[in-house]
Parts: sequence; structure tokens; C-alpha cells
Amino acid sequence: MKILKILAFAYMALFSCNAYSVNMFELKEKRINKKDYLEPVYEYVIKKSFFDDEFILQLLAEKDNFPFTSKKQGSVFFEIFNHLADKEHIIIYLAHPYNMTFKEVEQLMEHEDGEKFFDGIFGMYYEENKYSSLQYLYPAFAENHIHLITNSSKTLDINTKDDLKKYKGLYVKTDFLPKFVIKDAKRLGLTESADFGHAFEDLFTGRVDFIVASNYLSQIELYKVGLRAYARYSQNPIWSAPLFLKFPPKMMKHPRLESLKKYFKSAEYKQVRDKAFETLLERYRENTKGIVPPTYMNTYQSLINQ
Repeated sequence: MKILKILAFAYMALFSCNAYSVNMFELKEKRINKKDYLEPVYEYVIKKSFFDDEFILQLLAEKDNFPFTSKKQGSVFFEIFNHLADKEHIIIYLAHPYNMTFKEVEQLMEHEDGEKFFDGIFGMYYEENKYSSLQYLYPAFAENHIHLITNSSKTLDINTKDDLKKYKGLYVKTDFLPKFVIKDAKRLGLTESADFGHAFEDLFTGRVDFIVASNYLSQIELYKVGLRAYARYSQNPIWSAPLFLKFPPKMMKHPRLESLKKYFKSAEYKQVRDKAFETLLERYRENTKGIVPPTYMNTYQSLINQ
């Protein structure tokens, strides 16, 4: 616990040093080793704040899973956070829990001596982790849409979710999926693949008929290996998993959270959010042109030519 306190005070020192500025993120480009394309990366920039009514939220990011949040790449939501800062003067800063359990994080939010190191948690699925006191801020700020992915040459006869039982399917262990989706996927006969690379190989060599995966993350992974043009996505998601901010009860009473709720409900926010994700995919689409697909696609070509 002593180590945890040191970490917490380090965070406080960081935040206090920036009392008159705001840590935000900017989209940069980074060349990936052995890959001839540029990948979107978020890096720190300092933006001076001139708002008298500025409200700063220091949130813990639950997962290290791009595009929702990542220690390596930041999050597509920093584009949205910039708009939130300009529109509502609410500043969101994301930190990461390192090796802390979320029970320990909760204790740091409502410390017994009244000190507070973090305001809440970013990116929680509903009932994914049940805390004794933390509460969800409604509405959800986003949804993880989980789609059915098939190869572009194959059509499946799917009218209801239970029709998936007629085919061989996978979900991916490294995907950002809530427990209720994994439980339902297993009920439908889906098996777990270790990572996207193995799942794509199984799909395009005909060992399985489909993959279910998070919309944005799976598309990014397909672009990175030159396979997006060979994959077909279901028109509608199979599952939709809302993502929430979560706060201690005392924090939930803060009047500025009411303005945050209204912002999440607004059509303007949804437009900014959706544009940020589409811009992200467009960058991958442009930066991965010319990537040569894996050699197993020769098998795929022979299958569709039969």
C-alpha cells in the first residue's frame, strides 16, 4: 500500500504542476517498424486554459485497448475531449492504474482522510466490475458495437442471433468484449481465438465461417494486415455494449456532472464522436494502402475460385 500512496502522490504532483494548463492529446503519425505505413498516435501537447469556470476530471482508464484507451496510443476520445473542453469547459485527463486493482483505485477516490486522488473511472461496461459504492453516469458516452465478420465471398443465412449456431464462429481473446457478450457467444457455440491474427487466418482459410468482434478495433487490425477489402461486416451489430463513466456517490452530486450528462445526450456530441472514429478509420485506410496480405490468402483465392 506504501507503493500505491507514492504513485498517488506522484499523480497529484503532476496535476498540481499543471494547475494553469491542461494536458490534452494531439493526433500525430508514427512509422511502425517493418511496416511501410504510418499509424495514428496521440502525444501530449500543452494547451493553456483561459476559462474561469474550468472543471477538471481525473479519470482512470480501465483497459489498455485501442481505440478506446491505450498507454501507447492514447484514445480516439481525446479528439472528443478537446471539443468538450471548448464547449463545456470540462477537461478530462486519463491516467492508468498500472498494477493497482480497481478496489485499491476506489479507495484512492474516497480516501479515509478526505484526500482524493482520482475522480472516477473511464470506459466501464455495465456491471463488468461491481463496486460497493461507485455509480454510473448516464447516459453512456459510447457503445462498443460488436459485428459479425465474414469473408466477402461468403453469405450466411442469419436472421436471428441463434442462427449463429448453424455455423462455426470465433471471438477474439484480445478484443474489448464485456463478460455478458463472451457468455452469450459461448452459448451460441463460438470458440475463443488467441488474437486477431489467428482469427483472420482461420476465417480466410475456411476453417471458420465468421468472427464476432468490436467494430473499430477489428477494422483497424484488418487494415494493418491488408485484409479489410476481403472482409464483410453485418449491417447491424450482433451486440452493443455501452461504455460509461463511473464516480463515487459524493462526486455524482457535483453540479457540473449535470452539464456533462446533457453534453453526452446532445446531437452535437454524437456527431463529434462519430466523426472522430471515422477519421481514425480513414487514416488507417490511407496509411495501409499497398500492404501485402498474408500468404494464406492464396488459399482464400483458391477457395473462392472453386
